[in-house]
Amino acid sequence: MEFYQGIKIYRSGDEMKGLHEFNRDTEYWNEFYKENPPASMQESRFARFVAKYVEKNKTIVDIGCGNGRDSLFFNRLGLNVIGIDASDSVIFSLKKIERKGLSFICGNFINEPSIFSDSPLPKITADYFYSRFTLHAIDKKGQDSLIENIYKVLPAGGKFFIEVRCINDSKFGKGEKLEDNAYLFDGHYRRFLVMEELLSLLIKTRFHIKYAEQEKGFAPFNGDDSEIIRIVAIKMDNELTTKIDGGGQRYSKIFTPSSRLLLDCGIAA
Repeated sequence: MEFYQGIKIYRSGDEMKGLHEFNRDTEYWNEFYKENPPASMQESRFARFVAKYVEKNKTIVDIGCGNGRDSLFFNRLGLNVIGIDASDSVIFSLKKIERKGLSFICGNFINEPSIFSDSPLPKITADYFYSRFTLHAIDKKGQDSLIENIYKVLPAGGKFFIEVRCINDSKFGKGEKLEDNAYLFDGHYRRFLVMEELLSLLIKTRFHIKYAEQEKGFAPFNGDDSEIIRIVAIKMDNELTTKIDGGGQRYSKIFTPSSRLLLDCGIAA
């Protein structure tokens, strides 16, 4: 049993088993974060991009927070931050950081019970979900479940920020193929996404797409500057959604495979 701001986080046997299965790359990431502690790294470019979409004193959940560098950045901006990661060693280290409005949970961010559970127990509430380089670390089934879970718990107007690898990545096709567009390479799993498919899923889940772009220059690292997908999705309330699209029919026409950029569909955030 864990605690978050007075909320008990229960771990059933099935949940622990699920966490073990989810946590396939723990050893890889534990070693990576030993060499890259949060103090040694600046916040990501994506975190700085997202900063213009968030408000002070709101709550953001950093799913797959890694070494916590972006969690710490958002907290410095005045947000309440909950970071979730399956790497036990990095979460153990991050929990030693004492700051107001900053908490960390070791768990499976796909179905973390303290956030997504249907139980009557008190749950963490959030205004934003932040996913940088996490969707490509889980399989398609896990991705679909995560997006559905996030939509269910976000309030109307809540935002979902996504940065993820795509099929134009330099590592695409390398290593052992495990499923469609997914490979085991360099010691861990990567699944490369198709932007149109991800947008279609978000739209089907009834998110409004505020911004979407696939481009180079978003996350250059060690000489590699592959194309990366960025998306800002908003949960609209039912009344506004119906007014905008008549029940969801218009969204499928907003983004086409020939377009690489979707910027502010004209609906106020």
